[in-house]
Amino acid sequence: MHGYVKSEKTGKKVFFSATVGGRELCAKYREVRESGLITTLRESGLTNEQIGDAAQLMRNASGLYDTAARAAASL
Repeated sequence: MHGYVKSEKTGKKVFFSATVGGRELCAKYREVRESGLITTLRESGLTNEQIGDAAQLMRNASGLYDTAARAAASL
């Protein structure tokens, strides 16, 4: 991802931000996501709220699996 993010050190802290190229890449990703994923989900008959609820459930499940994997690895 070189060239898409810039960093600036102020004292001991480092701040990161997107470059113009990084913002353009994010905008392109949004277009692809909208045309592929969101359009398909909307055609499924789900409401925006249902899509949001499903996304939250998937994030929670992913976190639970990560926690379980770490616990299993420490046995």
